[in-house]
Amino acid sequence: MRLGWSQPVVIVEIGNDYLKVAEVSGNRKARVALTKLAGINGPLENAVRDSARRLGAAGGKAIISLPRHLVTVRFLELPATEPEEVAGMISLQIGKQTPYSRDEILYAWYGTPSASSGYSRVMLVIAMRNVVQERIDILERAGLRVESVALGTEGLAEWFRSLERQQSREGEAEILLDVDSGYSELLVFRQGEIVFTRNIMLGANHLNEAPQKWQERMVREVGHALKLYSTEDRETLVAHVFVGGAEKYRREIAEIIDARLEIDATAVVDGDEAELIVADAMEREDAEQSCSRSVLLGLGRKGGTSLDLLPPEHRLRHRMVENRKSLTVMGALTISSVAVLLLLLATRFYSLSFYREELQGRISDIKNISASVDRMRRGISMVESRLDMRGRSLPLLAEIHRLLPEEIYVTRLQLEERGNVVIRGKAKAMSHVFTFVTTLEKSALFENVKATRTTKRRQNQGEYADFEISCQHESRPVPLPDPVADNKPKSEVVTVAEGVK
Repeated sequence: MRLGWSQPVVIVEIGNDYLKVAEVSGNRKARVALTKLAGINGPLENAVRDSARRLGAAGGKAIISLPRHLVTVRFLELPATEPEEVAGMISLQIGKQTPYSRDEILYAWYGTPSASSGYSRVMLVIAMRNVVQERIDILERAGLRVESVALGTEGLAEWFRSLERQQSREGEAEILLDVDSGYSELLVFRQGEIVFTRNIMLGANHLNEAPQKWQERMVREVGHALKLYSTEDRETLVAHVFVGGAEKYRREIAEIIDARLEIDATAVVDGDEAELIVADAMEREDAEQSCSRSVLLGLGRKGGTSLDLLPPEHRLRHRMVENRKSLTVMGALTISSVAVLLLLLATRFYSLSFYREELQGRISDIKNISASVDRMRRGISMVESRLDMRGRSLPLLAEIHRLLPEEIYVTRLQLEERGNVVIRGKAKAMSHVFTFVTTLEKSALFENVKATRTTKRRQNQGEYADFEISCQHESRPVPLPDPVADNKPKSEVVTVAEGVK
């Protein structure tokens, strides 16, 4: 039988005389290890650990299967259909169904629609907390992590549903009698749902001691259970009884039920459902013939449980462990994301630094080119200025020559950029210099005329005035004077210098 778990899981049942450990996975046949409790030396957790190790599932997840005789099962008809309302009613019913306090018990339930409108049919399971806790402690000491605590009845029902058989008709009920080594369980199904269950404290071990005596007792217990069911549901007929579990006696029990109770009964053939592993070869035949593996295989096939009796504190601890794992994974992902982001930023920063250096190199090249262009521009401006001054010099010299009095001669004439003109020379008297300044002011070619320097000097027992006049040259077209018509004597020395600022 290929089972419903994608990852291996261990299912453990601690019964009256056998420790049953099954390893189930969706990709291979289930394997079941059976160990007689009477043959275990030392703590029970050591035997659980050894069984899990033989199955190759040590340290994994585990489900605890509680045998039917360790729990109380009640079927209730409640006038509610909403899960919240049903849960509230069950909370009130718990005190009526058991004499123990709430702190001493654990309970679980699941509901199905009832035949009566507005009602729900609820299967309520109640277990003693200490019984459950004892098994959880054993498995945890064995190194297994308990995921849930299931009722064996639920696994048995799932195993029965997987059988190839003719389905019952509406109004008919099917009976399953599962015979184990120390006890048996009877289930009543209607339309595939459990409607009744009863534990029978008779098993293959009793039949081994006195087969005829205990077979008769088994049939009476089955008949009594069916009468109890009939009082609860008078309209449903028992169509067929299926006998499973212990291979040695299921066919005989089916024949006796068929004969004594006059109900069609069939022994269920397991087939090649699971690989059986028994530590002691001497006990292998007894284990094969006397033990039922249906519960373990059914829970493995179901892949979970609808009736989880795991204590709330353990469920909270599991949630905290899962949250811690999630936080660890989230933290690792966050750190990885930050590392990737930092790497991207570092790469970006390196790219920007490289681009910045490249830009700085280009800017430096552009600055060099700009400086060269600026020098060329200044040179061009200087040449243009000089060319412009050359174009002005002839009218300027002609005008100065025309205005120059006989008492003054020019030693230096300097034409500068922006039309600045500097005239240096000598005069016989200081008054001649001021008269020349006045004359220049009246000229159309000069403006801002002023004597920047006048100094009296002696030479050859005579005096003369040394002067410097600055003015601004106006670039207006002025007719050149006729040198022939002008009979004034020229200065002895005229020096023209063009400066560059």
